[in-house]
Amino acid sequence: MGVTATVAVTEPAQRLLALAVRLRQQHRRRAFAAQALRAGVALALPALAAGWALPPQRFAIAAAFVLLVGCAGAWAAWGVRRLADAALLRADGSPRELDALGDELATWLEHRRRRGGDEPMLGWLARDVEARLPQVPPAAIARVGQRGLGRWRRLVPVVLLVLLVWLIAEWFIIASRRRGRRRQPRGGAAAGGAGAGAGGEAALPPRRA
Repeated sequence: MGVTATVAVTEPAQRLLALAVRLRQQHRRRAFAAQALRAGVALALPALAAGWALPPQRFAIAAAFVLLVGCAGAWAAWGVRRLADAALLRADGSPRELDALGDELATWLEHRRRRGGDEPMLGWLARDVEARLPQVPPAAIARVGQRGLGRWRRLVPVVLLVLLVWLIAEWFIIASRRRGRRRQPRGGAAAGGAGAGAGGEAALPPRRA
């Protein structure tokens, strides 16, 4: 009986711990993606302007852009380690059931850190939280950690428009260069032929009187 009771207490606790770890990882991934997207929108216009003004340095500009965006996302993901337990189940527009369940999960995690072991209160809290999990819609848990662009959303149409103009201008430049290369051999061949003709006339021997 003792072994059975211990298993009954520890199994819900292990599942809740796994849930907390998974939620924190989800927050970390969402924070990285959201902050990287914000940084990308904020740095897109300066990067496009620099690439337009300095064509030979475009590779370095693109590398710096990717590096800065990655660093911004990594910094946001690293900051999630300080996320409070009560915010593990927080999401934009989350239902009340999810908020209440998040508070209970945070209470259980706090008591577990303070007391540890397999105390009856910890086991009761674990079983209560686990019993309420199926009542929460899976879509609500899937939204946990979502972060929007916020004020940077207004820049998205501008960035897309500038990028489109930049691509069209690049296409015209490349097309004009190709047309110029196609015309250049013909002109060179004509010039070479004219030069050969002139040289041939110069090489003719003088007529005898």
